[in-house]
Amino acid sequence: DNMANNSDELEKALEQVEAALIEKDLGRASALLNSVSSKEILENERFQELVNRVRFVSDSRDSIQKMLSEAAHLLKHDDPHQAKVLFKKVVEISPDEPLARAGLQECRRKIDQMHSINLIIQNIRQHRESGDFKSAREYCREWLQYDPSSEQAQDILRDLERIISREREILVLLNQSQELMDLGRNREAIDLLEKLKDLAPGTTSGEELLAKAVNQINSAGLLEIAEAQLDDARRLMNQGHYEAASKRLNTIETENSDLVVEIKLLRRKIATGLEDQETEANFTRKVFEAIGREDLDDARVWLNMVIELNPSSEIFHRLRLELDPETYSDLTH
Repeated sequence: DNMANNSDELEKALEQVEAALIEKDLGRASALLNSVSSKEILENERFQELVNRVRFVSDSRDSIQKMLSEAAHLLKHDDPHQAKVLFKKVVEISPDEPLARAGLQECRRKIDQMHSINLIIQNIRQHRESGDFKSAREYCREWLQYDPSSEQAQDILRDLERIISREREILVLLNQSQELMDLGRNREAIDLLEKLKDLAPGTTSGEELLAKAVNQINSAGLLEIAEAQLDDARRLMNQGHYEAASKRLNTIETENSDLVVEIKLLRRKIATGLEDQETEANFTRKVFEAIGREDLDDARVWLNMVIELNPSSEIFHRLRLELDPETYSDLTH
């Protein structure tokens, strides 16, 4: 009778544990196993096999939970590629895991989005380089549709809006200056073109109109014109526009000995400024080369050298436009 009872108890226990495992109820399966007190059942080979199965499934579940948690963290912090690897591992262990399947779908969506944004950034860069700022602006707006919170996209869009607004102002000034010159009001045209020089130094159309207007004002006297051109060259140099200043000096025609001396001195200062600009450009190139090698320590060394040479350098603005926010933050902090 005892043997029969133990056999019945064994069958009942095994059936209940197996049913709990089928239902993936590890808690109930473990509780059933822990409730067994019969020595014969405890030593039963099939019972021991079930104990090992429950332990294995329990350990696997802990591992799955850990991978799901880590994958969710990676996905939240914009690393969908690594998150995808972990979600796939979970699916290999537990094909019906809903969180893993949902995570894989979200990873694919984010990876596709990142690919689309990278293509958009390439288009923005190409259109900026070709001077098609309006098309670049449209691509930037498309970027913000994918990622409305992107500070990099917002910065680039603001920069493009400023450029487009400045181009519009330049066109208005050029048209107004030409109209005044057509009416013979050359001095008024020159006043407008002076505003253009402040707005966009070295503008070819503006410089051509200015030269034309100056040539039409012979009554003002060649010396007065030369002095004005020299002052303009000096102003351009003080603003750091050395090449534009050098071009302006080349337009001066004078035999006045004092002006000739001043022109020579100014040329020397411009040459020194150009050397410093070239050095800054070389240092800046070194910064971006180091970034390309992912050597941020070396990049910081060159960045400090740029700032020591020119504290007002625009390199930080360029870095912010061209780098992703994380790399920018790692480099500058």
